[in-house]
Amino acid sequence: MPIGVGGAAPIGIGAEASAGTEIAFREFCGRAAGLVRARGLEDQIKIVSYYFTPGVYQGIRRGQILAAPTDSAVIQGRVAIDQAVRILEGKDYLKHVGPALYVIDESNIETFDRSSSLAPDDFRPTFSVE
Repeated sequence: MPIGVGGAAPIGIGAEASAGTEIAFREFCGRAAGLVRARGLEDQIKIVSYYFTPGVYQGIRRGQILAAPTDSAVIQGRVAIDQAVRILEGKDYLKHVGPALYVIDESNIETFDRSSSLAPDDFRPTFSVE
C-alpha cells in the first residue's frame, strides 16, 4: 500500500509499508484521524504526525495517532529568552543550545512533561494592534 505524504489527501509514491498498512504522514493528523474513523479504516490506515500539537497529543492519548516528535517548543522559548537576556547583559552565552528531540507515543504519552511542549489548557492568545 502506498505511503502518503502531504496535503489534503495522501499522495501515493509507490512505497510499501513494512507492516502492510498504509501510513498517512499529515500535518493535520487530527483531521486525518477523524476521516479514518468516519470511514471505518482504523485497521488499515495508521497515522504518524511530524509535528506535536494539542490535537496530536489528544490523538496519541486516544490511540488514533501512533506517534509524533516533539522539539519541546516551550523549553525552546525559555532558552531563547534566557539567551537574549544574557547577550543584552553582556554575559556569557551558548551559541548552539536547545532541548533534545524525542518521539511521543503510547509508551510515554502519560509520563512525559506536557508543559515542556504545549501551552496550558487554559491558554488563550491575546492579539492587539495599536
